[in-house]
Amino acid sequence: MGANELRVYCAEPTRASKDTTGAADEIEGLRRKLGTQMGDLRRTWTGQAATAYLNVWSEIDEECEAMLADLRWIGESLSAAANAYAHMETNGANTFRALKPPGV
Repeated sequence: MGANELRVYCAEPTRASKDTTGAADEIEGLRRKLGTQMGDLRRTWTGQAATAYLNVWSEIDEECEAMLADLRWIGESLSAAANAYAHMETNGANTFRALKPPGV
């Protein structure tokens, strides 16, 4: 394959999209469970240490939410790329099928 060539197997971006979206779903589920536990802790733990810890947790949770949004965007982008490559492949195949030798 030359420097100006790109080989894409359409199934790979599709698989990667599903894997990425699945990972985001799994992480979101774990985040929800942890959020429930942190909510329970917030209701029972008081004092300066509690405030400091729970403030840090809030920051971590916000960052996790942003990373999950990015992960979902990556999954959606991979899916869109797979669809675009599949569409180009179909168009190319149809173009070649439509070619007829001169005089036919």
